Amino acid sequence: MTHYTIAALRAAMSEQGISDAGLDIRYEEEHVGYPGGSYINRNIVVSGYGKTERYDAVMTARNPELTACEIRQVFTDPARESVRKAGEGMER
Repeated sequence: MTHYTIAALRAAMSEQGISDAGLDIRYEEEHVGYPGGSYINRNIVVSGYGKTERYDAVMTARNPELTACEIRQVFTDPARESVRKAGEGMER
């Protein structure tokens, strides 16, 4: 699922005109333990421009377009404008 999810996310970003230049996109699992049990957070981690965000990998697999939209909002680099502003390239 992880390679497919990241590929689907990159495709959704490209379709929306969002550049992934300067962004590190990777899959990460976080094992969380507590008394009586544990669970695993499965995340797509996006880093760039001094920011890091984690997006649920299962939800990204279901709707990569929504995650791409979030990435555009969070990772817009105003100095280089490598990620388009909200609304640009969204015409259908």
